[in-house]
Amino acid sequence: MKVQALERLTRRARLAIALACAVLCSAGCTDAPTLLPPPFGPKAGTLPRLFFPSGIAVAPLDSAGRGGQLLVANGNFNHAFEGGTVVSIDPGYIDSFFNADPVDPANPSLPVPVDIPPSAFLSAARIGNYAGPLVFGNSADGGVSFTAFTGSRDTSILNAVTLDPETGALSCTNNRNGPQVVGADGGVIGVDCYDGFLNTGAAFGLLGPYAIVPGFTRLPGSMDGAPDLPALFVSPLIPHIDGNISNTIYTSAPLAALDASNPSQALWYGDVSSFGVAGGIGGGPMVFDAKRRKLILAGCYTRFTGQTVGEPSSGKCSTTTSANLIRFIGVDEGANPSVEPVDIATTISSTDTEDITLGNFDPVTGFARTLFAITRTPDTLVEVDLPQDPTALIQITRPPVSMPIYPANMLRLTRPAGAPGSDLIAVTLESSQSLAIYDTSTGSVVGQIEHLGIAPTRLVQLPLRPGDTTARLAVNVFQECRVALVDVNFARPWEVRLRGRLGSCPVAPQ
Repeated sequence: MKVQALERLTRRARLAIALACAVLCSAGCTDAPTLLPPPFGPKAGTLPRLFFPSGIAVAPLDSAGRGGQLLVANGNFNHAFEGGTVVSIDPGYIDSFFNADPVDPANPSLPVPVDIPPSAFLSAARIGNYAGPLVFGNSADGGVSFTAFTGSRDTSILNAVTLDPETGALSCTNNRNGPQVVGADGGVIGVDCYDGFLNTGAAFGLLGPYAIVPGFTRLPGSMDGAPDLPALFVSPLIPHIDGNISNTIYTSAPLAALDASNPSQALWYGDVSSFGVAGGIGGGPMVFDAKRRKLILAGCYTRFTGQTVGEPSSGKCSTTTSANLIRFIGVDEGANPSVEPVDIATTISSTDTEDITLGNFDPVTGFARTLFAITRTPDTLVEVDLPQDPTALIQITRPPVSMPIYPANMLRLTRPAGAPGSDLIAVTLESSQSLAIYDTSTGSVVGQIEHLGIAPTRLVQLPLRPGDTTARLAVNVFQECRVALVDVNFARPWEVRLRGRLGSCPVAPQ
């Protein structure tokens, strides 16, 4: 595959550099030169591009209509460079693919792949490796925030970049910007934020920050009627080792509620798994249920005790457990959050939940009545009933629906105001290079588009425009270093079109 070929080229390049240094060491060469990611290197004039995109987010629109930029986090998973990046892409460039006819009139489902031109990259920020989900936080006053966060799992660094909604320029949120990078045309296109915003491992013992969700909390002892405190909830992928007793490893996983007005400080942090609760596992996807004032955390990751398994030192625990826990976590108990684990493996045979999202909102109360989950082995979409009565049992409401192979991520599509309808759930399918649309009114997959590229993963919906009849989606295509653009007709969701395939993998540094 392209990834393997690129890795081979990268190893050869590093070997050549190492040999050159060995020959020239008498002249003072001691270390291999740093291979900075584009546009920061590896040589002068390098242009920005995508390389193994692992996170994607779209900037909110403020009251003046500013924002809407597409931000993509590049994970650098093949270690071709020293660090990853977050890039800001011009929304006008993205819109052009939806506003024009498909590239190939004879085959509108297969637009020709194109490289993103330098002019479409508004800015870039260098960050650490292994970026996970990329999420915009909320502001301290509950308004629009233009700060995006993503975790680097190998270093437990929380990266944060601030976006200028008018220009699309990025800056380091910690105000410790590194050297600015000048593009080939003389314009400043990037800033170095590699030091990161917060080391969650050192601060809270939170290793491998992964799921990041904006929400709110209330501290214990608050007076009745006290205002909610906007927060940014961060959950780890890698469990923390608490001790080793008689060759038994005891682990835990904390959750941090960061202060939205100063995310370098925690409002509280406490364990949401331990030896006695959820078996000390780390979690994956997480959502915030504002009406129930709970976080919902799925997925299961365990800590490896040796370093032979690669980096980072954790992995799915599907081979070591027969459970599939969904954890409901209270946000108002401070450092001792209530944790209610619900095992959905008692109803379905899968032990691996890949993603979750809320839906089926009651139009009167605003309560989400359903938690949608996608699982693997078998590949299914599951609807979990969420009763409004907190004492009622949580249960799966209908038989799991079979999905095409390897569902990766999901998104509930936002409909235009005043145009209600059943929930439509978009699901990326990693192995079949496609995206499926699940219609809750029929309980089935009603549409699917293929040929997105190898390993489509995370997806976002672009802001709705007046008169929109379709949802416009942007999808990370991990192994082809691209973003795929798709639109879905709200009234006829079986009409799914592939409108653009943007980007390609960089050649290994020479």
